[in-house]
Amino acid sequence: MANTTTTSLKLTVQATGDNSGTWGQITNTNLQILEQAIGGYDAVGITSGATLSFTNGTLSNGKNQVLKLTGTISGNVNVIIPDSVEKTYIVENATTGAHTVTFKTSSGSGITFSSTDKGKKILYSDGTNVLEGVTSVGNLTTGSVTATGNITTTGTITSTGALTGPLNATCLTSGTVPDARITGAYTGLTNLTMSGDLTVDTDTLVVDASANTVGINTASASRALHVVSSQEIVARLESSGAASRLKLIDSNTTSSTNAPILSSAGDLFMLNTGGAERLRVLANGNVGIANTNPSEKLEVTGTVKATAFEGDGSALTGISAGLVNLGTTNVSAASAITISLPSAYKKFFVTVGGIRTGSQSQLTPNLRVGVSGSIKTDTKYIFQGLQYSSPSAAGTITTDSVVNLNNASFAALGLSSLFDTTTASNWNAQFEIDTGTSLSFPCINYSAFYSRNSSQSNGVASGRIFYKDETTIDTIQLTTSSGVNWAADGNVTVWGLK
Repeated sequence: MANTTTTSLKLTVQATGDNSGTWGQITNTNLQILEQAIGGYDAVGITSGATLSFTNGTLSNGKNQVLKLTGTISGNVNVIIPDSVEKTYIVENATTGAHTVTFKTSSGSGITFSSTDKGKKILYSDGTNVLEGVTSVGNLTTGSVTATGNITTTGTITSTGALTGPLNATCLTSGTVPDARITGAYTGLTNLTMSGDLTVDTDTLVVDASANTVGINTASASRALHVVSSQEIVARLESSGAASRLKLIDSNTTSSTNAPILSSAGDLFMLNTGGAERLRVLANGNVGIANTNPSEKLEVTGTVKATAFEGDGSALTGISAGLVNLGTTNVSAASAITISLPSAYKKFFVTVGGIRTGSQSQLTPNLRVGVSGSIKTDTKYIFQGLQYSSPSAAGTITTDSVVNLNNASFAALGLSSLFDTTTASNWNAQFEIDTGTSLSFPCINYSAFYSRNSSQSNGVASGRIFYKDETTIDTIQLTTSSGVNWAADGNVTVWGLK
């Protein structure tokens, strides 16, 4: 009877009584083939691909259990085993070169090592196609697992080492990971969707899904974004481009184009509204409103409206209208009340309210005019026109003739006949002072009201004074004709006009 061969390993099957004298050799070869199939190893060079041999009754490289594929490949190659062979393989792709290696049957499909996959695979040939030999495992308690496809488990995956490779929707196709904790550094996480809360550390980052809030350093966010920090700078917005911008949009009423924008450009700070820049702060602290290059601490292109300004206004320039309150001074007990007029102003309005003498005396208030910081007492020309009403002729207005006050030290704001020996009270006056320019004489317009006691009439006086041969007035002084002191009450208020 003729010898036959087995289907898978091509072992020689001998009939009883056959192969006298060679039976032992054939049997030994069969045992070697079995050893090759169970524990055999061979390194196979596959520079341009290879077809593994599978000869009947002899040792063949395709019958080895472990195959190491070697060589430098310059393109995608195939390693082919015969059809109709059922066998398991452990195959290692040890080739060099960024190309694929496919382990397959001659006419069927196979398993492909990717261009970067230089690992090991357990493969199985069912006689038609080559398949993955291991697609499901039980508990893995040691070693490493490298997968190019999906990992499906009904149990727990516990790892003491690093988890590398992408963990995404391709790998996690369904199900949930309850109470998940991921530590270490990971890359490749894409399209991660959560339906519940997210807590990082205790309160480093807390996402409350039900309240739609995000808290940073707080677990109780009171707004859509709530940031708590012990540092001076709570949040930092940084752009790798030319500027950092923060746009505030009211989705109900504000278009994106006209939305307010807070932005920085280098060391500038800007505020935009209505699609245009409205305010700019330079690095030197200068602020411009509707002005992109302010030359002063505040420069406004347009009209400024305010209810009040503080300060004496001495450094203000280019102001053509508007009074500036230069302050109110309480009167002290002295024989003279001196009022300084800042040189920055060309016109002043002065009010004197509620002053009186400290004792009974005839009172004729007088006015001295100051130039260049001193009260003038020398021979300057002052002309005065008076209108007055005296206590003895209440309601009668007379006109005094022009008086040449040459060599006088003061201009009288009334005549002594206006007053008797009773103390005057509530002496009030108003002055309009033009300090004078190179084209005009300094001038003082005044009016005064004298409130007397119940037994006497009141008095009024008004006048106009020209200080003829000077170009400016910087001081005025109120004195008493009798030399007594004013009482320590009343006040003087000065307004300036440029």
